[in-house]
Amino acid sequence: MLMAKMKLMTMTVLAIVVTLYAIGETSAVYGEEQMETRIYNIKFKDARELMKILASKFEGRFLVDDKANAIIVTSEPSNLKAMEKLIKKTDADFLPPRQIEVQIKMILASREETEPEISPGIENIGKQLQKLFKFTRYELIDMVTIRGEDRGKSQVNSEGRYKIDIEPRLMGKDSGIIRLRIKLWKNVPPPVNFQTILNIKNGGTVIIGGSTVASVDRALIIAVSARTLDAEM
Repeated sequence: MLMAKMKLMTMTVLAIVVTLYAIGETSAVYGEEQMETRIYNIKFKDARELMKILASKFEGRFLVDDKANAIIVTSEPSNLKAMEKLIKKTDADFLPPRQIEVQIKMILASREETEPEISPGIENIGKQLQKLFKFTRYELIDMVTIRGEDRGKSQVNSEGRYKIDIEPRLMGKDSGIIRLRIKLWKNVPPPVNFQTILNIKNGGTVIIGGSTVASVDRALIIAVSARTLDAEM
């Protein structure tokens, strides 16, 4: 009877050991089945540099396709999800600066005993000029177009001997507003020294003016337009 009980206990212990071993095997197989492979195409940053960042933060197998600038990753789904977020953020941080075109028109306004007159080149803003100011004649005396980068600085000299500094900045990804820091000056007579910061709707125009030139019957008016060049790139 005693021997029978000992045999039964031994069989029970063995059964427990076998059961635990089987559970461990199942867990390991389950973990392997969760491994997935994904390919991440990198748009701007170098794939090898980005792979180093991923490898320092996550476990997995990493390969790089230099020709396609892509990273091939094998890891657990939770890691892959976190990697995807990090790739999007890091790659977006390396977006090339957007190109912005700024056009500046210098307009000489005057009061004369004539019919209202708008010179060629500013017909599109003629009604705005007549609404804002009480002059009768508006003459385009100089114009310059500058193309530069978002948050970059540019300086040009116009044909009319004006010196112009600009620094455009896109205000938010989808705001549609370009903030433009502008300085315009001319040392030769009649001297001009003007600087301001403008908020311009993408594709829009802002008119500034009223600075007296030589007499109260004439004034310098400046029309500033700004737009992004994404559609042309």
